[in-house]
Amino acid sequence: MKQVKETKDEQREGDHTNDFWLDQISFYEERKSHIQTICSQIENDAVNGQDGNTGNYCKLPDTNNISFCKVPKCGSTTWMQIFNILQYGIESANTFLEARRFDLHRNYTCKLHSIGSENKGIIISRDPYSRLYSAYVDKSFITFHTKVGQKSVRNLNGNCTGMSSVDFETFQDFLDKILPTIEVDYDVNLHWKPIYKLCSPCTVDVFIHVKLEEMTRDMDFVFKKIGLSSELQNTLRQVTRSKESSLSGIVATIFMKMENKLCLQSEVVADRIWNSFQIQGYIDITSKFPKDEYLAILSSGQYISETDAFMKVVSNEMAKHSMSKTDSLKQRRAVLVSAYSQLRPDTIARIQEVYKLDFVMFNYSMNPPSK
Repeated sequence: MKQVKETKDEQREGDHTNDFWLDQISFYEERKSHIQTICSQIENDAVNGQDGNTGNYCKLPDTNNISFCKVPKCGSTTWMQIFNILQYGIESANTFLEARRFDLHRNYTCKLHSIGSENKGIIISRDPYSRLYSAYVDKSFITFHTKVGQKSVRNLNGNCTGMSSVDFETFQDFLDKILPTIEVDYDVNLHWKPIYKLCSPCTVDVFIHVKLEEMTRDMDFVFKKIGLSSELQNTLRQVTRSKESSLSGIVATIFMKMENKLCLQSEVVADRIWNSFQIQGYIDITSKFPKDEYLAILSSGQYISETDAFMKVVSNEMAKHSMSKTDSLKQRRAVLVSAYSQLRPDTIARIQEVYKLDFVMFNYSMNPPSK
């Protein structure tokens, strides 16, 4: 009798598991159906770009002809880590978790290709408001971009007294610069090119629509859906759950890009990276960059890189002032709301127009971030 009872319990547990899996399948089918509905309502030319280009896809190794659309500022570094771990095996996981972002996208990148309606494509999306601000932080704020018409930091040529008169690019300045290129669809940087133009979702068989905002849950479903082993799924979950594990690679890339810019001392660059970590919710917004501690580590008498020194003070800060996931999300949201509250109304309207299909197709609110 006891054995029969255990068998029935196991059967009930299996039924619950199957029900949960069927619910997940239904959930992601609804996302896919929403994209198909929007595609059926609009002209193909409007969603496919000028030539129906679908050449931004990367085939996942050892899968049944499944490719993902590589979208900058939508977790593309995480996707490159996943691609390379699938390519080179579980034992390579730490190598790619710790790799510089620059190396992942230049030396270990996948070969991009076009896919058609007969191919399965994973679409990755992100709220356009969040993606634009992330692009500003990554491509302007951290890299000390100056306002249009001003001499760049690189061109001061060692005359560092000119630093005091340099005006760095604000979020409004950044948008004033990039929005015209998006509006005329000419020479648009991939980091802010609309996703519907990068991925052409109306001309491919959408396998799964992954949202960056729900990456952990969505990727768990992807790993199961493409039939990865339990061991490989557990390894790849580390990539999607432990973002801090790849922070050193991002920091190393930033220091590398800044090393040839005169008048930017190491601690100045480190302070800017610290600010960016606060924007992303890794460090409490009230915590000041510990400049003296950072310089003391660098001059400790043993060789230590700027990246290692910076990550050491970050680790110390996180240990002293640990942020919960809720607090981190609240801080990120507050920063985003503040950034958009300072924009001109006409700028908000232009964003809503050029990213209209991203908002509608991937189910994001067109209202700007608010409390």
